[in-house]
Formats: sequence, structure tokens, C-alpha cells
Amino acid sequence: MIILSDCLTETADEGALKVASSLARRLRQLDDHTLVITYDRKPSWSDMHLALNRLFLNRSLLKVLRRRHDPVLYIPFASNTLASALRVCVLSLMGHRQVRVLFALRHPMNGLTRRLLKWSGAEIITLSEASLRYFQQETGHALQLKAGVDTKKFTPVNAGKKAELRQKYGVAPDQKVLLHVGHLNAGRNVQSLLHAGEEYHVFLVVSTVTQVDEALRRRLEERPNTTIIDHYLPDVHQLYQMADVYLFPVMEEEHCIDLPLSVMEAASCNVPIVTTAYGELAAFQCEPGFAFISGNNGEEITDALSRMAAMRGCENRAAIREYDWDRAVAQLLRMT
Repeated sequence: MIILSDCLTETADEGALKVASSLARRLRQLDDHTLVITYDRKPSWSDMHLALNRLFLNRSLLKVLRRRHDPVLYIPFASNTLASALRVCVLSLMGHRQVRVLFALRHPMNGLTRRLLKWSGAEIITLSEASLRYFQQETGHALQLKAGVDTKKFTPVNAGKKAELRQKYGVAPDQKVLLHVGHLNAGRNVQSLLHAGEEYHVFLVVSTVTQVDEALRRRLEERPNTTIIDHYLPDVHQLYQMADVYLFPVMEEEHCIDLPLSVMEAASCNVPIVTTAYGELAAFQCEPGFAFISGNNGEEITDALSRMAAMRGCENRAAIREYDWDRAVAQLLRMT
């Protein structure tokens, strides 16, 4: 397989980057013939890095596509924009084959973008059932990849280990840990964290990829017992393991990938979830470890946090097991 992406990086702390990097690394481990080609971002583990123009008209890329007849998987950070659709068409023409393209989130498409994707014959890989239905209707070529959480890294811990982690991160014995991981901007409705009562120590882990809303950051910093971590954290799984409840209040499309990985990682650690029915999360509405909210009602959020933080015996890990990365990669290989 040939993987072409501008999402691959050493320190992935954003949804689209994590999906692409996790997928590419695992595919390489399973198949020595996988060729990873990067542009823009340049991780040390890519096989080839190219300086590509906006239309991918590059002699080195053309040479690779003509020499190898492997399937092409294109993963653009911008997802289904007009520019990405143009590049998909170019890749299809250059390689004389069907291209698979993974869109981690879904933007509204104009008529030209729809026609280009349909004309290219590309098979669109989505991360949610809603996006699957959308792209099937608009282009006729789509499938869903149920990905992706590393259930080996994000595991539950016993009470003793949880207490040890709470002490490490400065949590008072009488407080509960409320966690959110992602971008710090109003579009993600992160200000909902301000509805949490004084009994919560709020941890907000901020992605380093996008610009921070400084005014919102100052409001959050004024809240007592709030810790904002704005650097890459290799041991981020420890925060999930010590959390009592995870809040995902995002409502607006395009402010997160279709499958919010932070929610899946929290669930993999058996953390109770308070969330909107965003993207693929709607699939968990019957699960007792998920409490669904409209997203902007303070009383509703406060009540849901209280109920879920008091939950005992949460088994969210079982609910998300089919989204494990090993299963996702095996599913993708069966498609090729």
C-alpha cells in the first residue's frame, strides 16, 4: 500500500493527526511493503518526503505511482475540501487506479467538489455512520472504518493506582477529576467546563495544532482548581486513568473529527462520559456509561456530571472495543 498524507507527525495530539499517524504506523508494522510518503509535516519514520504543489504535479510522485501498482490511501488534513477533491482526481489519473481517501471530518461540499469526488471514482473512508450515508449519497463510493483507540495503552487502573496518579497531578483527596482533551476555542463549547462545581478539579489538555482562544483561556484559569496543559504530553493516558468523568460538549460540525478520539480513550479506561451526540458518538446512546446532553444548558450539564461522576462499575471499555486500532487496521487490509 502507498500512504500519502500531510497528517503524519511524531507528536500527534489532534484528532486527524492521531488517526493518520496511528493508521500509517500500524500498516507499516503489518506489511513491510507499505510505502509512506509525506508532504508538509515530516516525521522521521516516513519513507519519502516530497515538496508537493497544490495539485500534486510532481515528477517523483508520478514515478512512484507508475512503478508501483499498490492501492493508494490518501489522508488529507483538510478533509473533503475542493482542493482535496482536485488532488484525489490527480492521484487517480497519475496512478491509473482507484484511490482511497480518508476524510476524518466532513465539511459542507459545493457542487464542484461533489462532482470531482464522484468523477474520480475514489472510495471515501469515513469515521462515522452519518458521514458514510452522506458520502454514499453524494458520490456513491464510501465505507466506514471503525477506528480508533489503542486499548492496550488506554486501560483502567485500580483504586490504588488512581490515588497515586491523583497525588502526582496535585488533586486534593476530596475532589473529583473532570477531564476534557482537545482544542481550546469557543467553537468546541469548552466554556461548558465553567459549569462544573467546586467539587471538581478540571483538567484541560489543549492541542498544540490550532490557535488558542486566549480570552476563554483566561476565564478558565480564573476558575479555582483548573489545570490547563498546553504542551505535548506523552503520558496523557494517565489523566484518563485518574479521571472520574469525561466531558465532551462539542455541538458544531467541523470542530472535531467524526469520531472524537478523546472520548474513545476515556471510555477505554472505563471513565463515565457526558457528551453530545456528535458524529459517531450517537452510536452509544443506549450505553449506561454515556450520558447525553444538548451541549449548552448549564443545569443539564451539572446534573449529568453529578450522575456520571458518582457511577460505579462503569464498563465503557466493552462498549468501544470494536473501535480498537488492531481491528480497524485488519478491516482496512481486508478492503484492499
